[in-house]
Amino acid sequence: HYEFANFEGEIEGEAGGLSSLALGFQGSINSYPSLDRLVVDKFSSTAKGKLENRRLEAKLDIPRLELLKNQLSGNTLAFNASLLQEDENLSASIELPAFVMKDKKLLADSIAANVDFFRKGGTLQGKISSPLNIDFAAQQIQLPVIASSFSGTHPLLASKVSANISGNMQANLSDQDVKFALKAKIDDSNFAGNLRVQNFSQPAYVFDLGINSLDLDHYLASDWTKRW
Repeated sequence: HYEFANFEGEIEGEAGGLSSLALGFQGSINSYPSLDRLVVDKFSSTAKGKLENRRLEAKLDIPRLELLKNQLSGNTLAFNASLLQEDENLSASIELPAFVMKDKKLLADSIAANVDFFRKGGTLQGKISSPLNIDFAAQQIQLPVIASSFSGTHPLLASKVSANISGNMQANLSDQDVKFALKAKIDDSNFAGNLRVQNFSQPAYVFDLGINSLDLDHYLASDWTKRW
């Protein structure tokens, strides 16, 4: 049994367009070679830097991570990040309550994401949840049961608009192909459609959309043509 208790460290530099980058990390590691077992406890990592004129702040927390033979498991993974500047702020969070990775496949009963965007004159808030399947060997990602809600404001809108969205997503990264099948509801309006994105370097978008009814006059500000 080998133990590295309460380790911590810091790294500074530049990477991937980020300047003034400062990374910090801490945690504890217990190794059991005879059992082919490795346990990481209370691991956390922070990052601060600048992306052009935006300030970046991010944090990753993993209370417990265990590698037993060929299986990696964790009880929680939480990631928070924000991009800040004078008139525009973006914050996002991702949480995996529990996950298992074996045979190059990661499975999680649920992944939850939140996004909060503010720009002078407009806002967007959203919550998304779904089971998560990742096959690293095949480079495939699946969100089989998406449930989400969004709300936002804009100078052209009379008031805040809210929507509930459900569906699924399949991504094949090796083929650069992502498919969405979605249904949305805004008040009495129902939307159903499909979106496909191919070739990430020069994206080609294919979509179809069906709407039962949509009263634009209800959502647009009375003087929206003057605000355009």
